[in-house]
Amino acid sequence: MTRVMTAQRKCKFIPHWRNLFPWVEYNSDEGNMFCVTCRKLPLHADNSSALYVGSTNFLIELLKTHAALLHTTNSSKIKQELHPTNLKDTRLGQTVIQLHEKNHLLIISHTSAHLLTLSGPMSFNSSMV
Repeated sequence: MTRVMTAQRKCKFIPHWRNLFPWVEYNSDEGNMFCVTCRKLPLHADNSSALYVGSTNFLIELLKTHAALLHTTNSSKIKQELHPTNLKDTRLGQTVIQLHEKNHLLIISHTSAHLLTLSGPMSFNSSMV
């Protein structure tokens, strides 16, 4: 009798799960749940994971397993990426630093060129040594 009831019962997403697993989201349009953290950080995620792709298997065991296997294994990487202590430790920070260095060199180059047009090329004067 239990098997018949279980087979007929339709599983659905329980909104309270968000309190237990803050990274889980439900997409009502597609009718699936997924892990926000894994989608934000695909380099640290298992792209074949049901909760990365989106799952209609609305069982709390799936969420517990996902948290235990993926989030525990990558927790330090995930925390560092989501809440970096140094901007330079993130991909965005590294990009900003690279752009800043390129702009700095460009400014130096333009400034040098502008000074040369104002004063002409400098000649070496032995009295300056």
